[in-house]
Amino acid sequence: MNSTIETFPNELFIELFGYLGAYDLYGAFYNLNSRLNLLINSFQHLHLTLDEDWDNRPRTTPFFSSRVRTLTVNHDEEIDFSAYKNLRSLKLSRPTEAQCSAIQPYALPYLECLSISNFFFSDHTQQLSRLIFSPAFPRLHSCQIDRITFDDNHLNSSLSLRHLTITPSTWKVNNYERIFSSCPNLTHIQIIRLRNLSFKLPSTCSIPVQRSISSLYIRFYSLGGDWYEHIQWLLTILPHLETFQLIIDQNAFSVNFPFDLFARLLTTYVPNLVHLRIKLPLTLDFSKNAHRIEQLHSLFPKVQFSHFSK
Repeated sequence: MNSTIETFPNELFIELFGYLGAYDLYGAFYNLNSRLNLLINSFQHLHLTLDEDWDNRPRTTPFFSSRVRTLTVNHDEEIDFSAYKNLRSLKLSRPTEAQCSAIQPYALPYLECLSISNFFFSDHTQQLSRLIFSPAFPRLHSCQIDRITFDDNHLNSSLSLRHLTITPSTWKVNNYERIFSSCPNLTHIQIIRLRNLSFKLPSTCSIPVQRSISSLYIRFYSLGGDWYEHIQWLLTILPHLETFQLIIDQNAFSVNFPFDLFARLLTTYVPNLVHLRIKLPLTLDFSKNAHRIEQLHSLFPKVQFSHFSK
């Protein structure tokens, strides 16, 4: 018995629509028949990617913009985010000052996830940082912002923010203090440390223990001479850590990783640690000493030490 697309149940179409971008969805299925039009027009979880227009045609706001929930902007043109009033997730891959300034609570009242992921853009995030680390976006729970900039007089905090990823280009001694005081309910923090960036760490006594943070991710593109002090400082104020990921770039380490020192840090400061992942450029000495290394900490035998290929 032959079947046609019209015999598919609505549930199957709705599941299929979830895998398609908005333009692909409308291009492939819209105006095929009235039933599909009704299904498409009732679909409230569109995801849309706006790419660079190499034809230099005038850019128009799509008629379905109010039903877009996830938006990725891959161009550097100005954009009116108020047209996407029901947006939940926004990613800017080529952010400009105009785009960052356009991210306002009145335009995006339901924003839950924000990612400004390209480090190589002008540093125009002070105004945006002031909004992110405040009650301005009451639904915002996840944020990735490469160039975090704090106002010297910033006193607000975000009670909704749970996940934070930062890749700072500069680091002031009070940045950690401002992050933790501005995000009292933070549970996951990711820190991507660039080459040759010196982290100025305050006294641990100036920052209270962060009891809500259970997950820490650190990536070192360059270890530098203060990597141990940096990790020790963080673990000192994160005693309830349950998940820890340490990633070291393949070109950043020319000597054997000091597993004994690292194990001592974990044993001393994070006794509740359950999940540990390590990725680093392993040397030949690791395979020779694997058994001894596994004895250094109770989690080491459970860790699959990922390594970068040469």
